[in-house]
Amino acid sequence: MFAPPATTSPPARRTTPQLSRSSSASTLSAVPTTPPNAPIELPPPPSKPHVCRDLTGAAVNRPIKALLTPALSQKDRPLRIVGLLATSDKGCEMYADMTARACQSAGVDFQRLDLRSASSSTEDGRFAAVLSAIKALNDDDSVDGLLVYLPLFGARRDAELRAAISPRIDVEGVSPASLARSYATPPPPLEAVFRDPGPAMATAYPYPCTAAAVLRTLSHASVPASGTVTIINRSETVGRPLAAMLANCGATVYSVDVTGVQLWQTISSGLSIEDIDTPLPLLLAQSDAVVSAVPGSYTVPTQSLKMGTVCIDLSAEGNFAPDVRERAGVFAPRIGAVTISMLMCNALVLRRRAESGEGSVRWSGSDVA
Repeated sequence: MFAPPATTSPPARRTTPQLSRSSSASTLSAVPTTPPNAPIELPPPPSKPHVCRDLTGAAVNRPIKALLTPALSQKDRPLRIVGLLATSDKGCEMYADMTARACQSAGVDFQRLDLRSASSSTEDGRFAAVLSAIKALNDDDSVDGLLVYLPLFGARRDAELRAAISPRIDVEGVSPASLARSYATPPPPLEAVFRDPGPAMATAYPYPCTAAAVLRTLSHASVPASGTVTIINRSETVGRPLAAMLANCGATVYSVDVTGVQLWQTISSGLSIEDIDTPLPLLLAQSDAVVSAVPGSYTVPTQSLKMGTVCIDLSAEGNFAPDVRERAGVFAPRIGAVTISMLMCNALVLRRRAESGEGSVRWSGSDVA
Protein backbone atom coordinates (compact mmCIF):
# COMPACT_ATOMS: atom_id res chain seq x y z
CA MET A 1 0.00 0.00 0.00
CA PHE A 2 1.16 3.54 -0.59
CA ALA A 3 3.28 4.86 2.24
CA PRO A 4 2.65 8.35 3.72
CA PRO A 5 5.08 11.05 2.53
CA ALA A 6 8.17 11.67 4.62
CA THR A 7 7.34 15.36 5.09
CA THR A 8 4.26 17.53 5.06
CA SER A 9 5.53 19.71 2.20
CA PRO A 10 3.33 19.83 -0.91
CA PRO A 11 3.95 17.02 -3.41
CA ALA A 12 5.78 18.11 -6.50
CA ARG A 13 3.51 18.87 -9.43
CA ARG A 14 4.65 16.72 -12.30
CA THR A 15 3.87 17.15 -15.94
CA THR A 16 4.91 14.81 -18.71
CA PRO A 17 5.14 15.95 -22.33
CA GLN A 18 3.18 13.96 -24.84
CA LEU A 19 5.23 11.28 -26.50
CA SER A 20 6.01 11.31 -30.20
CA ARG A 21 7.57 8.77 -32.50
CA SER A 22 10.25 9.52 -35.06
CA SER A 23 9.69 8.21 -38.58
CA SER A 24 13.32 8.49 -39.59
CA ALA A 25 15.34 5.27 -40.06
CA SER A 26 19.07 4.67 -39.76
CA THR A 27 20.84 3.52 -42.94
CA LEU A 28 24.38 2.40 -43.87
CA SER A 29 26.33 4.91 -45.86
CA ALA A 30 26.98 3.93 -49.52
CA VAL A 31 30.52 5.33 -49.27
CA PRO A 32 32.72 3.48 -46.76
CA THR A 33 34.26 5.78 -44.15
CA THR A 34 36.31 3.10 -42.37
CA PRO A 35 39.12 0.82 -43.57
CA PRO A 36 37.96 -2.29 -45.50
CA ASN A 37 38.86 -4.71 -42.71
CA ALA A 38 37.30 -2.68 -39.91
CA PRO A 39 34.08 -4.04 -38.41
CA ILE A 40 30.99 -2.53 -39.90
CA GLU A 41 28.95 -0.49 -37.43
CA LEU A 42 25.38 -1.69 -37.79
CA PRO A 43 22.38 0.50 -36.98
CA PRO A 44 20.86 0.02 -33.54
CA PRO A 45 18.25 -2.73 -33.35
CA PRO A 46 14.64 -1.60 -33.49
CA SER A 47 13.06 -0.71 -30.17
CA LYS A 48 11.13 -3.47 -28.43
CA PRO A 49 7.44 -3.63 -29.29
CA HIS A 50 5.12 -2.23 -26.66
CA VAL A 51 3.87 -4.86 -24.24
CA CYS A 52 0.99 -4.39 -21.79
CA ARG A 53 0.84 -6.65 -18.75
CA ASP A 54 -2.62 -7.72 -17.58
CA LEU A 55 -2.70 -7.55 -13.78
CA THR A 56 -5.20 -9.93 -12.19
CA GLY A 57 -6.87 -9.64 -8.82
CA ALA A 58 -5.36 -13.03 -7.95
CA ALA A 59 -1.82 -11.68 -8.41
CA VAL A 60 -2.49 -8.63 -6.23
CA ASN A 61 -4.19 -10.86 -3.66
CA ARG A 62 -1.29 -13.26 -3.05
CA PRO A 63 0.67 -11.10 -0.57
CA ILE A 64 -2.60 -10.00 1.08
CA LYS A 65 -3.66 -13.61 1.62
CA ALA A 66 -0.23 -14.41 3.02
CA LEU A 67 -1.04 -11.92 5.79
CA LEU A 68 -4.74 -12.64 6.06
CA THR A 69 -4.79 -16.45 6.22
CA PRO A 70 -2.72 -16.95 9.40
CA ALA A 71 -4.53 -14.08 11.14
CA LEU A 72 -7.91 -15.65 10.37
CA SER A 73 -6.79 -19.07 11.56
CA GLN A 74 -5.88 -17.68 14.99
CA LYS A 75 -9.45 -16.69 15.81
CA ASP A 76 -11.37 -18.88 18.29
CA ARG A 77 -14.60 -18.01 16.51
CA PRO A 78 -14.77 -17.48 12.73
CA LEU A 79 -15.46 -13.95 11.57
CA ARG A 80 -19.10 -13.38 10.69
CA ILE A 81 -19.99 -10.96 7.90
CA VAL A 82 -23.55 -10.21 6.79
CA GLY A 83 -24.30 -8.95 3.29
CA LEU A 84 -27.66 -7.20 3.06
CA LEU A 85 -29.03 -7.57 -0.48
CA ALA A 86 -32.18 -5.59 -1.28
CA THR A 87 -31.57 -4.76 -4.94
CA SER A 88 -32.08 -6.73 -8.15
CA ASP A 89 -28.97 -5.15 -9.67
CA LYS A 90 -27.00 -7.94 -11.39
CA GLY A 91 -23.65 -6.42 -10.46
CA CYS A 92 -24.56 -6.40 -6.76
CA GLU A 93 -25.80 -9.98 -6.96
CA MET A 94 -22.58 -11.08 -8.66
CA TYR A 95 -20.50 -9.29 -6.01
CA ALA A 96 -22.51 -10.98 -3.25
CA ASP A 97 -21.87 -14.39 -4.83
CA MET A 98 -18.13 -13.61 -5.16
CA THR A 99 -17.99 -12.51 -1.52
CA ALA A 100 -19.72 -15.70 -0.37
CA ARG A 101 -17.25 -17.91 -2.25
CA ALA A 102 -14.18 -15.99 -1.07
CA CYS A 103 -15.34 -16.00 2.55
CA GLN A 104 -16.09 -19.72 2.48
CA SER A 105 -12.62 -20.39 1.08
CA ALA A 106 -11.02 -18.26 3.83
CA GLY A 107 -13.03 -19.80 6.67
CA VAL A 108 -15.17 -16.70 7.21
CA ASP A 109 -18.88 -17.10 7.98
CA PHE A 110 -20.73 -15.07 5.35
CA GLN A 111 -24.52 -14.72 5.51
CA ARG A 112 -26.47 -13.14 2.66
CA LEU A 113 -29.57 -11.49 4.07
CA ASP A 114 -31.93 -11.26 1.10
CA LEU A 115 -34.60 -8.54 1.42
CA ARG A 116 -35.50 -8.39 -2.26
CA SER A 117 -38.84 -10.02 -1.54
CA ALA A 118 -39.79 -7.50 1.17
CA SER A 119 -43.58 -7.44 1.50
CA SER A 120 -44.02 -3.70 1.01
CA SER A 121 -44.68 -2.48 -2.52
CA THR A 122 -43.73 1.14 -1.75
CA GLU A 123 -40.25 2.65 -1.62
CA ASP A 124 -40.94 3.99 1.87
CA GLY A 125 -41.86 0.51 3.04
CA ARG A 126 -38.79 -1.11 1.50
CA PHE A 127 -36.56 1.60 2.95
CA ALA A 128 -38.04 1.02 6.40
CA ALA A 129 -37.42 -2.74 6.08
CA VAL A 130 -33.75 -2.23 5.19
CA LEU A 131 -33.25 0.34 7.96
CA SER A 132 -34.86 -1.97 10.50
CA ALA A 133 -32.57 -4.83 9.45
CA ILE A 134 -29.49 -2.61 9.82
CA LYS A 135 -30.50 -1.56 13.33
CA ALA A 136 -31.08 -5.18 14.37
CA LEU A 137 -27.64 -6.21 13.07
CA ASN A 138 -26.03 -3.28 14.90
CA ASP A 139 -27.20 -4.88 18.16
CA ASP A 140 -26.11 -8.41 17.26
CA ASP A 141 -22.76 -9.06 18.99
CA SER A 142 -22.14 -12.12 16.82
CA VAL A 143 -21.81 -9.91 13.71
CA ASP A 144 -18.30 -8.63 12.92
CA GLY A 145 -19.15 -6.85 9.69
CA LEU A 146 -22.12 -5.59 7.69
CA LEU A 147 -22.16 -4.52 4.07
CA VAL A 148 -25.23 -3.15 2.33
CA TYR A 149 -25.26 -3.57 -1.44
CA LEU A 150 -25.88 -0.15 -2.96
CA PRO A 151 -27.32 1.74 -4.82
CA LEU A 152 -30.85 1.23 -3.55
CA PHE A 153 -33.01 4.33 -3.10
CA GLY A 154 -31.00 7.22 -4.55
CA ALA A 155 -28.13 9.26 -3.11
CA ARG A 156 -29.94 10.88 -0.16
CA ARG A 157 -31.61 7.77 1.21
CA ASP A 158 -28.59 5.57 0.55
CA ALA A 159 -26.55 8.05 2.60
CA GLU A 160 -29.06 7.64 5.43
CA LEU A 161 -28.60 3.88 5.32
CA ARG A 162 -24.81 4.22 5.43
CA ALA A 163 -25.12 6.56 8.39
CA ALA A 164 -27.26 3.99 10.20
CA ILE A 165 -24.49 1.35 10.15
CA SER A 166 -22.70 1.15 13.47
CA PRO A 167 -18.95 1.87 13.22
CA ARG A 168 -18.53 -1.40 15.16
CA ILE A 169 -19.57 -3.41 12.06
CA ASP A 170 -18.85 -0.97 9.20
CA VAL A 171 -16.81 -3.51 7.29
CA GLU A 172 -16.93 -1.58 4.00
CA GLY A 173 -15.60 1.60 5.61
CA VAL A 174 -18.44 3.72 4.19
CA SER A 175 -20.11 5.12 7.31
CA PRO A 176 -19.67 8.88 7.88
CA ALA A 177 -17.01 8.25 10.55
CA SER A 178 -14.98 5.95 8.31
CA LEU A 179 -15.22 8.25 5.30
CA ALA A 180 -14.17 11.26 7.38
CA ARG A 181 -11.11 9.32 8.52
CA SER A 182 -10.14 8.54 4.93
CA TYR A 183 -9.98 12.29 4.26
CA ALA A 184 -7.77 12.99 7.27
CA THR A 185 -5.30 10.12 7.65
CA PRO A 186 -3.52 7.89 5.14
CA PRO A 187 -4.03 4.17 5.81
CA PRO A 188 -1.09 2.34 7.35
CA PRO A 189 0.52 -0.45 5.29
CA LEU A 190 -1.19 -3.78 5.87
CA GLU A 191 2.19 -5.29 6.65
CA ALA A 192 2.56 -2.94 9.63
CA VAL A 193 -0.92 -3.80 10.93
CA PHE A 194 -0.51 -7.57 10.57
CA ARG A 195 3.05 -7.63 11.86
CA ASP A 196 1.69 -7.07 15.34
CA PRO A 197 -1.97 -8.15 15.25
CA GLY A 198 -2.40 -7.21 18.90
CA PRO A 199 -1.88 -3.50 19.65
CA ALA A 200 -1.41 -2.46 16.01
CA MET A 201 -4.68 -3.98 14.84
CA ALA A 202 -6.57 -2.77 17.92
CA THR A 203 -5.70 0.83 17.06
CA ALA A 204 -6.27 0.47 13.30
CA TYR A 205 -9.47 1.49 11.54
CA PRO A 206 -11.38 0.22 8.51
CA TYR A 207 -10.92 2.19 5.31
CA PRO A 208 -13.25 2.11 2.28
CA CYS A 209 -12.45 -1.32 0.92
CA THR A 210 -12.73 -0.50 -2.81
CA ALA A 211 -10.40 2.48 -2.44
CA ALA A 212 -8.02 0.39 -0.33
CA ALA A 213 -8.03 -2.30 -3.03
CA VAL A 214 -7.03 0.31 -5.62
CA LEU A 215 -4.13 1.45 -3.43
CA ARG A 216 -2.91 -2.12 -3.11
CA THR A 217 -3.18 -2.59 -6.88
CA LEU A 218 -1.26 0.61 -7.62
CA SER A 219 1.44 -0.42 -5.16
CA HIS A 220 1.67 -3.88 -6.77
CA ALA A 221 2.05 -2.18 -10.17
CA SER A 222 4.92 -0.04 -8.77
CA VAL A 223 3.18 3.30 -9.22
CA PRO A 224 5.16 5.76 -7.05
CA ALA A 225 3.35 7.23 -4.05
CA SER A 226 4.25 10.70 -5.35
CA GLY A 227 2.86 9.92 -8.80
CA THR A 228 0.05 11.53 -10.75
CA VAL A 229 -3.30 9.71 -10.78
CA THR A 230 -6.52 10.53 -12.64
CA ILE A 231 -9.73 9.13 -11.12
CA ILE A 232 -12.84 9.22 -13.31
CA ASN A 233 -15.48 8.99 -10.58
CA ARG A 234 -16.29 11.19 -7.61
CA SER A 235 -18.85 9.14 -5.72
CA GLU A 236 -19.03 9.36 -1.94
CA THR A 237 -17.90 5.76 -1.39
CA VAL A 238 -15.32 5.23 -4.17
CA GLY A 239 -13.97 8.24 -6.05
CA ARG A 240 -13.82 10.82 -3.26
CA PRO A 241 -12.23 8.66 -0.55
CA LEU A 242 -9.80 7.22 -3.10
CA ALA A 243 -8.73 10.72 -4.14
CA ALA A 244 -8.23 11.72 -0.50
CA MET A 245 -6.29 8.56 0.40
CA LEU A 246 -3.97 8.96 -2.59
CA ALA A 247 -3.42 12.66 -1.93
CA ASN A 248 -2.70 11.98 1.74
CA CYS A 249 -0.04 9.50 0.62
CA GLY A 250 1.65 12.19 -1.48
CA ALA A 251 0.11 11.76 -4.93
CA THR A 252 -1.14 14.48 -7.24
CA VAL A 253 -4.74 13.49 -7.99
CA TYR A 254 -7.12 14.67 -10.68
CA SER A 255 -10.73 13.87 -9.78
CA VAL A 256 -13.07 13.87 -12.78
CA ASP A 257 -16.85 13.63 -13.04
CA VAL A 258 -19.66 15.17 -15.06
CA THR A 259 -19.40 18.44 -13.12
CA GLY A 260 -15.75 19.04 -13.98
CA VAL A 261 -12.22 18.44 -12.75
CA GLN A 262 -10.70 18.89 -9.30
CA LEU A 263 -7.06 18.83 -8.24
CA TRP A 264 -6.49 17.04 -4.92
CA GLN A 265 -3.15 17.28 -3.17
CA THR A 266 -1.66 17.62 0.29
CA ILE A 267 -0.15 20.96 1.24
CA SER A 268 1.31 22.20 4.52
CA SER A 269 -2.12 22.98 5.94
CA GLY A 270 -3.63 19.63 4.97
CA LEU A 271 -5.72 18.29 2.10
CA SER A 272 -6.31 20.81 -0.70
CA ILE A 273 -9.12 20.55 -3.29
CA GLU A 274 -9.13 22.98 -6.21
CA ASP A 275 -11.45 23.27 -9.21
CA ILE A 276 -9.50 23.39 -12.48
CA ASP A 277 -10.47 23.47 -16.15
CA THR A 278 -7.82 21.20 -17.70
CA PRO A 279 -9.32 18.97 -20.43
CA LEU A 280 -9.36 15.23 -19.71
CA PRO A 281 -6.98 14.31 -22.61
CA LEU A 282 -4.27 16.53 -21.12
CA LEU A 283 -4.74 14.93 -17.70
CA LEU A 284 -4.47 11.44 -19.17
CA ALA A 285 -1.32 12.37 -21.06
CA GLN A 286 0.53 13.12 -17.81
CA SER A 287 -0.95 10.49 -15.48
CA ASP A 288 1.07 7.58 -14.14
CA ALA A 289 -2.21 5.80 -13.39
CA VAL A 290 -5.84 6.11 -14.49
CA VAL A 291 -8.71 4.66 -12.45
CA SER A 292 -12.20 4.64 -13.96
CA ALA A 293 -15.45 3.65 -12.22
CA VAL A 294 -18.20 5.10 -14.39
CA PRO A 295 -21.43 3.09 -14.51
CA GLY A 296 -22.98 2.58 -17.90
CA SER A 297 -21.54 2.88 -21.39
CA TYR A 298 -18.58 5.21 -20.85
CA THR A 299 -15.21 4.66 -22.54
CA VAL A 300 -11.94 6.32 -21.53
CA PRO A 301 -10.28 8.01 -24.55
CA THR A 302 -7.33 5.62 -24.65
CA GLN A 303 -5.57 7.47 -27.47
CA SER A 304 -4.75 10.20 -24.93
CA LEU A 305 -3.11 7.88 -22.37
CA LYS A 306 0.55 8.32 -21.58
CA MET A 307 2.57 5.37 -22.85
CA GLY A 308 3.16 2.88 -20.06
CA THR A 309 0.48 4.17 -17.70
CA VAL A 310 -1.32 1.86 -15.24
CA CYS A 311 -5.07 1.53 -15.91
CA ILE A 312 -7.58 0.12 -13.42
CA ASP A 313 -11.16 -0.57 -14.46
CA LEU A 314 -13.69 -0.59 -11.60
CA SER A 315 -16.79 -0.49 -13.79
CA ALA A 316 -18.93 -3.61 -14.11
CA GLU A 317 -19.64 -2.60 -17.71
CA GLY A 318 -15.98 -1.89 -18.52
CA ASN A 319 -14.70 1.66 -19.11
CA PHE A 320 -11.67 0.75 -21.26
CA ALA A 321 -11.78 -0.49 -24.84
CA PRO A 322 -9.46 -3.38 -25.87
CA ASP A 323 -7.06 -0.87 -27.47
CA VAL A 324 -6.06 0.28 -23.97
CA ARG A 325 -3.31 -2.36 -24.16
CA GLU A 326 -1.71 -0.46 -27.05
CA ARG A 327 -0.66 2.31 -24.63
CA ALA A 328 -1.01 1.05 -21.06
CA GLY A 329 1.94 -0.64 -19.38
CA VAL A 330 -0.32 -2.43 -16.90
CA PHE A 331 -4.05 -3.05 -17.20
CA ALA A 332 -6.15 -4.34 -14.29
CA PRO A 333 -9.62 -5.06 -15.71
CA ARG A 334 -11.08 -6.59 -12.53
CA ILE A 335 -9.99 -6.22 -8.90
CA GLY A 336 -13.17 -7.37 -7.14
CA ALA A 337 -11.24 -10.17 -5.45
CA VAL A 338 -8.88 -7.61 -3.90
CA THR A 339 -11.84 -5.58 -2.63
CA ILE A 340 -13.23 -8.68 -0.90
CA SER A 341 -9.85 -9.36 0.71
CA MET A 342 -9.79 -5.79 2.02
CA LEU A 343 -13.31 -6.42 3.32
CA MET A 344 -12.01 -9.36 5.36
CA CYS A 345 -9.04 -7.29 6.56
CA ASN A 346 -11.50 -4.66 7.78
CA ALA A 347 -13.53 -7.35 9.55
CA LEU A 348 -10.40 -8.54 11.34
CA VAL A 349 -9.63 -5.00 12.44
CA LEU A 350 -13.19 -4.52 13.71
CA ARG A 351 -13.09 -7.82 15.64
CA ARG A 352 -9.76 -6.91 17.23
CA ARG A 353 -11.04 -3.44 18.17
CA ALA A 354 -14.13 -5.01 19.77
CA GLU A 355 -11.99 -7.49 21.70
CA SER A 356 -9.82 -4.68 23.03
CA GLY A 357 -12.81 -2.53 23.94
CA GLU A 358 -12.00 0.09 21.30
CA GLY A 359 -15.06 -0.65 19.17
CA SER A 360 -17.56 -1.79 21.78
CA VAL A 361 -19.58 1.42 22.10
CA ARG A 362 -23.22 0.93 21.12
CA TRP A 363 -24.47 2.83 18.10
CA SER A 364 -27.71 4.76 18.53
CA GLY A 365 -28.10 5.62 14.87
CA SER A 366 -28.93 9.17 15.93
CA ASP A 367 -27.29 10.54 12.78
CA VAL A 368 -30.11 9.10 10.70
CA ALA A 369 -32.87 11.56 9.89
